[in-house]
Amino acid sequence: MGEPLKPLNIGIVGAGKISGAYLSTLRRLTSVRLTAVTDLDRCRARAVAEQAQAGEVAVLPSVAALVARDDVDAVLNLTIPAVHADVALAALRAGKHVYGEKPLAANREEADAVLAAAREAGLRVGCAPDTVLRSGTQTARKAVDDGLIGTPVAATAFMTGAGHEKWHPDPEFYYRPGGGPLLDMGPYYLSALVHLLGPVVRVTGASSRPRARRTIGSGPRAGHTFPVKVDTHITGVLEHAGGALSTLVMSFDVRKGRLRPLPRRRRDMALFWFLIPGIVVLLLFHYIPLLGNVIAFQDYQPYIGILHSPWSGLDNFDVIFNGDEQFLRALVNTLELTLIQVVFVFPAPILLALALNSLVSERIKKWVQNVLYLPHFLSWVVVVSLFQQMLGNDGMLNLFLSAHDMGNWSIIGNPETFKTLLTSQVIWKDTGWGTILFLAALSRVDHNLYEAAAMDGASRWRQTWHVTLPALRGLVILLLILRLGDALSVGFEQILLQQQGIGLENSEVMDTYVFNHGLIGGDWGVSAAVGLVKGIVGVALVLGANKIAHLFGEEGVYRS
Repeated sequence: MGEPLKPLNIGIVGAGKISGAYLSTLRRLTSVRLTAVTDLDRCRARAVAEQAQAGEVAVLPSVAALVARDDVDAVLNLTIPAVHADVALAALRAGKHVYGEKPLAANREEADAVLAAAREAGLRVGCAPDTVLRSGTQTARKAVDDGLIGTPVAATAFMTGAGHEKWHPDPEFYYRPGGGPLLDMGPYYLSALVHLLGPVVRVTGASSRPRARRTIGSGPRAGHTFPVKVDTHITGVLEHAGGALSTLVMSFDVRKGRLRPLPRRRRDMALFWFLIPGIVVLLLFHYIPLLGNVIAFQDYQPYIGILHSPWSGLDNFDVIFNGDEQFLRALVNTLELTLIQVVFVFPAPILLALALNSLVSERIKKWVQNVLYLPHFLSWVVVVSLFQQMLGNDGMLNLFLSAHDMGNWSIIGNPETFKTLLTSQVIWKDTGWGTILFLAALSRVDHNLYEAAAMDGASRWRQTWHVTLPALRGLVILLLILRLGDALSVGFEQILLQQQGIGLENSEVMDTYVFNHGLIGGDWGVSAAVGLVKGIVGVALVLGANKIAHLFGEEGVYRS
């Protein structure tokens, strides 16, 4: 048997964000070994050396010191584009192979010099992207070569976004010579087009620079502005040797816009007719009953009606202003449940939507969604019964514990676990249904943003933080504002069904207080007064939260 292959010793020049993507690959390879690293920032270089997990890695002060080492066979060039050629030439002159991040150089002349130096020295030069070697492009290449799609006549390649300064802490190099959308993201698209359709024989194009300065949007330098020194919007038509034409648009100047609503037309009238039943229901069961709030200012008696019941002024509001013990108990329980549900229930659909969105198989995702949606369609009577059968004193859990001499867990009917039980029931019943809006919002996120972030070294967590969550921010704020409007409503039917076994002291909330004092106790005026104040507080919370959202630049529920 022959001797095992000697690992290729690698020296890294440049320890920026993209280095993390390379390190994760190098750690999995046994045929290469990281031996040295250098960067203008010694701290970053030292961090890369520690993350490499490859034994002793030398941290060097300069490129010259790195390429002079005997234990470096090839240089991995991860510097900014403006110095790609300088670093590559220094490595080639020292007898080292070079692999660099895209682009190969900042301009054609520098690229030709690098290739000429490599040929003269008999060394190899490689450059990202190598994504054309992936299965997707190779499958497309075979389809083209085998004639499965006929003769290609045209292709389109679009990469549009607002620029990397929103998420990258040091984005200036993207806007200097060697940067810009064409040299940053364009190589991925151009290499695929050339690989599939053949070399380009003629180019027609134009470019522009809409903004002279950019503002950093994240990191310690957020708010700092810097000049743009390259064109950031490029459009062109490429003529390939085989006759196919490719349309190319690369831009860092395309922002999310808002279309103006189309004018009403005659064909839309059918839609308005469909709205009429809903409007009628809204008027009959929501707006007209608001007139009944007048009983909050009366000593209302059902048998003589609103018109003949005597006026009592603000007497019915004494329970609120004077701090009635039963009312205060209901208020405290309501606020406690509201806080618990905002902290635990509100984020649950967001987290579940993110988890579902990460599933690769659409078939599995749809099956899981269907299962998660089902509890929403069960009434609270059924849900409470299920929990009693599972967690009650004679439920499945306690029967199992008793059968194994493990004692009993008192959950149902226990005041200490009541609020936890309520929260668990809400999460089980409505979390799946609540993911619908978030999944719809996630489906609109441009996958090019994830690809661009990944190519620039963003981890899955950073992609979620800088791409996914910003896409959900507007919806989250809108739903949170609407949730605050219902802050004093925490599940009337759910609590009423379980109130008898817990007692009013631990289970009474605002809604059941109104029910128990009005319909059950006959104190109609006091119940109406409490309900009226509850509604006014809800409106005030919505208006206040909406105003705060506007101050932070969000849409909120409406624009004033």
